[in-house]
Amino acid sequence: MNVNLFHGRKLDKPTYKTGSWEYGPGLYLVDDADIARRYAKGGRKLYEIKVMLNPEDSIEGKYFDYTDLCLFPSAKNRIENYIDDRGISIKEIPMSVFLNICIETLPSTKARVLRNYLVEHGVKYLVTTYEGANMLVLFDDNLVYGIKHVTDANTVSNFSEFLPSVIERQI
Repeated sequence: MNVNLFHGRKLDKPTYKTGSWEYGPGLYLVDDADIARRYAKGGRKLYEIKVMLNPEDSIEGKYFDYTDLCLFPSAKNRIENYIDDRGISIKEIPMSVFLNICIETLPSTKARVLRNYLVEHGVKYLVTTYEGANMLVLFDDNLVYGIKHVTDANTVSNFSEFLPSVIERQI
């Protein structure tokens, strides 16, 4: 499904978060132009970004490969505690849990490493909400097929049509 979302940024083109990354090291896109516009103040720009999404590329339903733990040593203790606390197999760590642990434990200098790891393991984006809007955290820039600087934009509706198929996968 093709969706149009918004991004507010100071640069000439959108970039991935490497500093504060509360949802992961991705490009933060929302379906509410007013939210993106707030980030576009002070010489920053508002972008409409066209993205091609497939539910199979979502973080939902994906699991972390425990053999890759050596790539993320600062997350090792937290992941092992997660396994021990739940009495689960090392093959039962949801990729979303792995991502949350990495957000809390990895330095921001490892954002690119984490983003590349996610994409290489089929996690190209995640869907969440932000200030009442739908938000897409995009890890794979190959899903972007159009970027346009806009001065007047409104909330887009086609993203919410996509959400039910992503939510169904979570159940």
